Amino acid sequence: MEKTYRIKKEDLTNKEILAEGYKIFAPGFKTKHGDYCYADENGQAVGTFHKVDGEIEECSWGLHFSKNPFDCFNFYECVQWNEFAKVRAYENVMDSDEGDKSVAQVLEIVETYTFDEFIKILKEYNKNKYLNSVNSSEGVNRSKGVNCSKGVNCSKGVNCSDGVNSSDGVNSSDGVNCSYGIVKSEGVSTSIFCYKFTGKNGLFNKIVEFERIEEVMNNIMNFEWNPVFNNAFELKKEKQQWFEVNIPGIFEIDNKTAWSTMPKEMKEYIQSLPEYDEEIFNKITGDIEND
Repeated sequence: MEKTYRIKKEDLTNKEILAEGYKIFAPGFKTKHGDYCYADENGQAVGTFHKVDGEIEECSWGLHFSKNPFDCFNFYECVQWNEFAKVRAYENVMDSDEGDKSVAQVLEIVETYTFDEFIKILKEYNKNKYLNSVNSSEGVNRSKGVNCSKGVNCSKGVNCSDGVNSSDGVNSSDGVNCSYGIVKSEGVSTSIFCYKFTGKNGLFNKIVEFERIEEVMNNIMNFEWNPVFNNAFELKKEKQQWFEVNIPGIFEIDNKTAWSTMPKEMKEYIQSLPEYDEEIFNKITGDIEND
């Protein structure tokens, strides 16, 4: 008869760790249906080892977990009274076709977390993921990387700004149109890398001819890069509705981090411009450095 039971650490001598991940439990470290408890006689789950007999199979038999922490919320509700843990898998592991869950023969409870601690893990996990890859997810109304902003259209990398149209890399600014790299400015049009600026055709706060703005803008667009200020749209899977997205996994990307993945060649081009102003550039980007 197939069954689930606790084993001792010594039973896994010379057994290697096959995978690590995360798991959510019902209160008291029980399964969702309450037919098994992962805690010991003292109510402690950390350091316990669990095994199933028989052949494991996704969704049918085995000890399930997720390698990606925010995938756990696809199977358990996002509520504070659930239990949260880091786990390790031994002996035999299978991954689902979708990649959102795995099933193991043996599972070790490595560490447990409060709800707030698990949310921090989610945010850190996705922040590290962002730092290792440029986020290219779609945003609001043909826009990308939009955070705490309103009325944004055909724009990318917009943070805490309202009324932004066809503009990229805009932060804490309102009424920005056809511009790039604008911070703490209002009523800005066809401008590039301006700080506390109002008006049009600004290039590092210097008024230039529109043709010059057009030339520099085209060159910047050729690098195909823009800062992204949150990971919300990266979390949304292709067929998901917004109410199905793992909201706890969303985190805000600070200004300096958002600009830090600018390609080295792009930064060198911007710094080569006769109009370049290092003080303004650093105020906009947070004084980023490229290796």
